[in-house]
Amino acid sequence: MKKEFIGFYDPTEKEINDAWSKGTFAFDTNTLLNLYRYTDLTRKDFLTALKTIKDKLFLPHQAALEFHSNRVGTIEGIGYSYSNLYKVFENNFEKNLESQINQFKKHPSIVIDNISKLHSEFLKKISTELEKQKKTHPDFKTKDEVLEQLTDLFENATGKEFSKDE
Repeated sequence: MKKEFIGFYDPTEKEINDAWSKGTFAFDTNTLLNLYRYTDLTRKDFLTALKTIKDKLFLPHQAALEFHSNRVGTIEGIGYSYSNLYKVFENNFEKNLESQINQFKKHPSIVIDNISKLHSEFLKKISTELEKQKKTHPDFKTKDEVLEQLTDLFENATGKEFSKDE
């Protein structure tokens, strides 16, 4: 029964050692796409680890196809994150706070215009900071080191496409 349901059993120390010494390491699409989502350090560490087991790597054809099909969309989605995060700050104020704050417009000592000005300054600071951080983000559209390294790592280690019958 253990053979059929191996995932439900903790591996023995021998099984772990055998996996490292004799095993093949296969990856799915999201594992590879996540390389674009990782910090630089995590990405470099992961790719370095893959290089140490290069002769044991295997990439199923379907995973390679999905990686290539979704790579640009993943890169673009990460790029959109900067403007999307800005919109969270901007929209949250407009949708959730502005009407509540405006109820104090007639207060004799609270100057809502000054409060609104602070909010505008805050949004400018958020925008400036996000632009600064965006500039440090790798431009994978211009130079895609992830693709280059994966191409090298999985050269001659990618599965064949299944036929329609298979």
